[in-house]
Amino acid sequence: GLDNQGNPVRLNGVAFGNPIGSNPNVTAAGQPISSFFGFIFDGIYQTDEAAKAALVDPTFKPGDIKYRDLNGDGKITAADRTFLGSPNPTLYGGLTNTFTYKGISLSIFADFATGHKIFNGQRLFAESGNWNIWQAKTMTQRWTPTNPSNLYPRASNGLILRNNLAVSSRVLEPGDFVRLSNVTLGYQIPKNVVERLKLKAVNVSFSINNLHTWTKYSGWNPETNSRDEPLSQGLDFGSYPLNRSFIGRINIQF
Repeated sequence: GLDNQGNPVRLNGVAFGNPIGSNPNVTAAGQPISSFFGFIFDGIYQTDEAAKAALVDPTFKPGDIKYRDLNGDGKITAADRTFLGSPNPTLYGGLTNTFTYKGISLSIFADFATGHKIFNGQRLFAESGNWNIWQAKTMTQRWTPTNPSNLYPRASNGLILRNNLAVSSRVLEPGDFVRLSNVTLGYQIPKNVVERLKLKAVNVSFSINNLHTWTKYSGWNPETNSRDEPLSQGLDFGSYPLNRSFIGRINIQF
């Protein structure tokens, strides 16, 4: 059935179903618009926690993701979800300036945002256990009895580890970034040279868009959203990365 948030749930189990098809965002009174809502990631069940995992759900085994039991009932249910953060920056802006020296000009535009989180849907699937072939590190660093990882769950075949796909804090990342969005270098050909060519003006310029982004976000673009819905923000799932483009221009005035 569905819980009161409209998400598919399993009795005495974690929220199942496609977590991207459902919604990691909730808008509620007293919380930021489109807040993230889900479980708190609490590590991986280790070898000596088999009995504890089975109490939560009989299909859970060492190597599965552990979620925090917020209400202390010994089970992981939809009632153990909580607000995890906001996709809305607390501060954002940009800075542009142009420097000139004789016939040379240098224009720079940078923008930034800070104080928000991004739900990394690529990581959710790539590191879930049955999708971890997507990433080399989750193949080599995933949980095994001899490699008791506390971050990447064990491998699986099929949907037995659907709990590993639940919306949780595990794939929420800081979205802070500073991006050097555009740098343009221009040169105005001297007037005496232009006049000999019987022209009024000649300007040559070269631009680079999306030159560099400083961020700790592990995805392609910290300024992304996979949905065009105002109440579902900060979700990165299959978002296309920003291109870096190089543009040369010659402006001739006759």
